[in-house]
Amino acid sequence: MRFSVEPPNPNYEGRPDVERLIEGARLNAAEIVLRSEEGIDTDADIVVQLLDHVNLGYGSDVAVGERPVAEDVTEAEEVIEVVYSSELNGETEVIIRPANPETGEVEVATLREELTRPADAEDAWEHG
Repeated sequence: MRFSVEPPNPNYEGRPDVERLIEGARLNAAEIVLRSEEGIDTDADIVVQLLDHVNLGYGSDVAVGERPVAEDVTEAEEVIEVVYSSELNGETEVIIRPANPETGEVEVATLREELTRPADAEDAWEHG
């Protein structure tokens, strides 16, 4: 997760850790990167405060993670990478296609096929 936060107007109500960071260091803005191989606990106080701060319009965030392909998470063997951006107000799946070994580029036909591929039951995801 990557956060870009700035001082709020008028206050930091409910976000004391964000206030200590910004005001304590007299910052105009802060870039904060959180990484974890085991997954980030999004219920942790600091993460909740950062998300709230961004949701109130005092910055932006980007989150990269994995989502199981199977609906039943306990049976999922395959995952897809997803990227969420508060600036874009949504998420997208990261899809990797092979490049032509001679040119090093993905063929136009392959890209066109991916862009026009209809969402079917197997690929459809509810984004919330």
